[in-house]
Order: sequence, then structure tokens, then C-alpha cells
Amino acid sequence: MKMNKIAILTTLSISLLALSSCGKKTSDHADSLTGWEDNEETGWYFSGDKDPGQGGPGMVFVEGGTFTKGQTKDNVMHDWNNTPSRQQVRSFYISETEVTNRDYKMYLAWLRLFFDPRIEDYKEIYKGALPDTMVWRNKLASQELFVENYFRDPAFDYYPIVGVNWLQANNYAEWLTDRVNEKKLMDEGVIDKDMYVFEWSDSAEFSNSKPAFFHKRYKEMGTNMFGEESNIFTDHKEANESAEKAAASSGKKGFLGIGGGSKKHTKAGGAYKTYNQKWKAMAKANSKAIAPYRLPTEGEWEYAALALMENREYNRYKGKVIPEKELRQKKGKARGDFMANIKRGRGDYSGIGGWQNDGYAITSPVKKFKPNDLGIYGMFGNVAEWTADVYRPIIDDEASDFNYYRGNTFKKTIREDGMVDIVGVDIQYDTLDDGRMVYRALPGQVREEVYEDAKNYRDGDFQSLLDPYQNIDEEGNEVAVDTDSEFNSPKREFIVTEDGRVVLQKDNTDVTTDMSDENRVIKGGSWNDRAYWMDPAQRRYMLETESASWLGFRVAHDKMGSDASGSRSTRGVR
Repeated sequence: MKMNKIAILTTLSISLLALSSCGKKTSDHADSLTGWEDNEETGWYFSGDKDPGQGGPGMVFVEGGTFTKGQTKDNVMHDWNNTPSRQQVRSFYISETEVTNRDYKMYLAWLRLFFDPRIEDYKEIYKGALPDTMVWRNKLASQELFVENYFRDPAFDYYPIVGVNWLQANNYAEWLTDRVNEKKLMDEGVIDKDMYVFEWSDSAEFSNSKPAFFHKRYKEMGTNMFGEESNIFTDHKEANESAEKAAASSGKKGFLGIGGGSKKHTKAGGAYKTYNQKWKAMAKANSKAIAPYRLPTEGEWEYAALALMENREYNRYKGKVIPEKELRQKKGKARGDFMANIKRGRGDYSGIGGWQNDGYAITSPVKKFKPNDLGIYGMFGNVAEWTADVYRPIIDDEASDFNYYRGNTFKKTIREDGMVDIVGVDIQYDTLDDGRMVYRALPGQVREEVYEDAKNYRDGDFQSLLDPYQNIDEEGNEVAVDTDSEFNSPKREFIVTEDGRVVLQKDNTDVTTDMSDENRVIKGGSWNDRAYWMDPAQRRYMLETESASWLGFRVAHDKMGSDASGSRSTRGVR
């Protein structure tokens, strides 16, 4: 009997131990080596956690994984420029829709406000950012309605922006990074909420009355990015003093944390108390910062369009039949109607009058047709889209099978003296085919210096030969190599006329290809394309300085931390 009691007590003890072990909370975070915790009241407000909601407004989370990139069906066109290869894509965010006319108008309004074109130094900034509305013009078609109204008329506000080249799209993405993070800092009280309250006048000088916020510069220099005289950041002096008085009346003790605060201290213990509200707000805001916006890579775009991680029966890496590939509705009143805005055939953009099929002869509102399985709109029609990649016919999966991307230019912002260089009125521009100039960086932004260009890495041209001395002369000196010489592609040269116009010169030399480092990959179909281009694997290209009436873009940004969405439990044994 006594032995039975001992056995029962032993069993109960083991059970309680197991229950207590199961109830113990575990964390992915290691203990602090300093002993200080994140955002501890008496500490220096170090913020080590990223906010779980890292996606920007209107962004869709795409959980990364492995997939077969490229053509997995019959290559009916025999282009042989998208041979299938297994690739891994890291988790990222992509915009729910293409960038709309309304979105782009906001960008232009901001540029006009801060860099008024009436000022001589700024006159090219706004002009170079405007979309080319002439892309709608056709010498054998009546399309002046779209030339004059597609971008400007409010009726087209929620239609995708077109006539924007790759360079302009990149500038928009960088501007969007600044505005989204600026709003977060404003909401946290770091930036003055009256930042955009101007005293209007007829003078062009009002554009210089307040500095603009740039996220990259803020990351490098903090609230001192414009010096002590700047009024862009909120003055927390009154908040510090009121918090200090409240602490003094309660007899609390503390110490002076990094960032300062009042140096008055209580008599008890003589310790300083940190009440620097700006520092606390900055730490909180920085933990919620959104990663820089950019154009999606070709691999990301294709992966997001396929939406492989949704509605699957098993782990299928290639050959998924997406609903949009079936083109038409199969059931209900809409049976037979197209599921995307594409061209049905020669001279047929929308169907017959009275019973139009997709209902739109040109572009349509960005949310008019159903999204894909991830909730992303417009991946299979409406407008084709720019991606970040430089075009080459081959995908070198031997060199990289993780986050594949051709087009890297590695840059640095810190000079040898440890300081950053800020762009002034010495603005650098790229020249478009129509003679307009697109800024490379805005006044006030951190100037970046390219120290390595990897666009041509292992691309099959002259510089990719096995002989490492192919660009060394007889005296052993390294000589410059024309990276386009192997491809013998057209040269883009400009002249300036007497009236100041920049004119593109036609290259009349014999060329064998139009391949160059300025060609960028385009993905997806458009209102002007047949069903062939609805396959996410198909790819084509265009010069980064050109634009079209059937070509738009969307933005993406990285996900910080774990690739997973957080909906699954932690893997492995602890």
C-alpha cells in the first residue's frame, strides 16, 4: 500500500513537471548581454524589435519559397530566353495594384511644392518626372482624347499610370520610401505635424522655406540631418519639462539616458532622470520603419503572379494552372466573359457593342478584375509592368539560385572622411529619348557613389571570358573595355541645339543586336496584348529611357526578419 502511494506521488510529480514545462513560454530572442531591456524606462530607449506589421499601405505579403522560374509549357515562339530553372525567392511585399494616375499625381504635386520649376536650378526636376502622354499618339488613329486627358482627367484617376519609363519609376519608388516613413515619424511625434503648412505667396522663394524629409539621410544623420536650426522635427522641450515635474513631485529617481533631457535631478540619490520624449519617439518610430520601396525583381514578380503558396493540393513547384490562364468565366451569368483586360484578336479589344466582353478598349481601373490567389490585382492584363532586372537571354542559375537579380550596382554613401555628401544644386541627370532629363538624386538627398557595377557579370560578353587578362595591354596596364562592343548594340548619343533642346542622334552604323545594359525586363500582358503574354513566365524588354501606352509598374519592398508570416509554430527542437 505504501509503495502504491509512492508510485502515485511520483506519477503526479512527473505530470506537474511536464505541465509546467509545456506552459513555459519560449522566445526567439536571446537574453540581453548587457542586462538592459528594450525601451526600458530608465535606459537609453534602444529599440531592438521590428514592428510585426512591416508592410506599407496597400502592400500584400508574399511568403517566399522555391519555384520553377521560366517557361514550363511549350515554347511556341522559340525565343529560348526563359529556360526553366529552380529558384528560391525570399519573402517580400508587393503592391496590391499597379501605381495609379492618382498616386503619380501626388508625387508630381510634392516635387512641384519643394522644387518649384520657376527656380532655375530646379526647372528640370518636375519636367523630367512628367509621364510622356505622347505614347498614346498614333499617326493612323484618333487617340488625342487619351493624349490630352488620360493622365490629367479625374475620370482616369484610378487607372494605371502609363508613359512612365524605368528611370522615372525608380525615382517614384524612392520618393515613396521617404513619404511613408515620414508619415510614420509624424504619427509618432518625431516630425512636426505642421511640416507641410506653408505661407503661400506669389514668390518662387516659398519652395525653400522648409527642408524636405529623406529617409536615407535620416538613417545616416538622425534628427541632426538639417542642423540645429531646422524646424522639421518636433520640439519636445515642453513635454520633457512636464514629465520631469511629474517625476519630481512623485519622488522618483532615475538617470540621464543618451539623448539628454533636463539635467535637473532629485535630491534623493542625486541621479538624473531620462525624459527625452524625442529620443523615445525616435526609438519607437525606427522600430516601425518600412524597408525601402523599389521595383520588384523579375523573379519576385513571376513568383507573386503564380501565387504558388495559395490554393494548392500538394507541393507543386511547376506547372500550376492559374485560373486566369483559362481566360473565360465558366459558370453563371458571366460565362464566356474574359477574366482579364487583354486583346482578344485583331481589331477586337473589348468585344461587340451591347455585349462587350472585358468592357474596356484600353486600360481599366486597377481593381476592376478579380485578383489572383494572393489578392494581387492586374498581374494578367491591363498593363505590362517594369521589373528591376537588366535583360539578358540567359538566366545564370549556376551563379545564383537565391533571389536572382541582374542589375546590381554596389554603392557607398560615406566618404573617406567619415561624412556623408549631400546633393546640392549640382544635380545630375539622365537624358530621355525625347530630350527631357530625369534627376538621379534630389537636392538634400545623400549622394551615392557606385564602386562596382555587376550588370555584365557572367553574361556571355567579352568581359566574361575565362582569360582574366583579356583587358590588359602589352605593358600590363588595365584598359577600359566597351561592355556593349561584344553585342554591337546601338549607341545613344545626344546633341544640344542652338535653342537649348537636347536631341537624340540616330545610330546609322551596322549593328547586330539591340542588347545593352539599358534594357530592362518587362513582365505580364496588357490591354494591347494577346493571351500569350498572360503566362507569367514570358519576358520581353525595353530601353529604360523609353515608355509605352501599354506599360506601367508596381512597387515592392523587402520583409525584415523571418520569412514566415507568423501563422505557424516554430520549427525544430528547443
